[in-house]
Amino acid sequence: MMDYVVRNLPARNVLSVRILYHLMCVLSERYFAAGWNTGLEYSLWHAAHNIGRRRRFICRCEAGQLRKLAKRIGGWIVFDCTVDSLTHHPVGPYGPRFVSMQQWMEILAQQQQTWKVALDKIIR
Repeated sequence: MMDYVVRNLPARNVLSVRILYHLMCVLSERYFAAGWNTGLEYSLWHAAHNIGRRRRFICRCEAGQLRKLAKRIGGWIVFDCTVDSLTHHPVGPYGPRFVSMQQWMEILAQQQQTWKVALDKIIR
């Protein structure tokens, strides 16, 4: 699975991406008892950047490590998990992958918009 994460990366970034992926998995196990908790990339990003109420579940050192690694590699790790709505089987790529910081900001903005729309529907 790790090869999927680092494919098409410059050799100088591969080790740092592997370290970030490993740290994210360790934090997922530590705080959620799961190798990669659903939505982990969002939870850790918000916690590392002190956004919302998520900051409390990781320590300052862990938050600093996440921020430092993301800055060093110029991106983040996301989990591709598009599934067929009928069979619930993976459709297309499945697993963790590196995305550039620009891609991550677009993904994050899209997800925040999705959450806002869902919340608006609940409140109405």
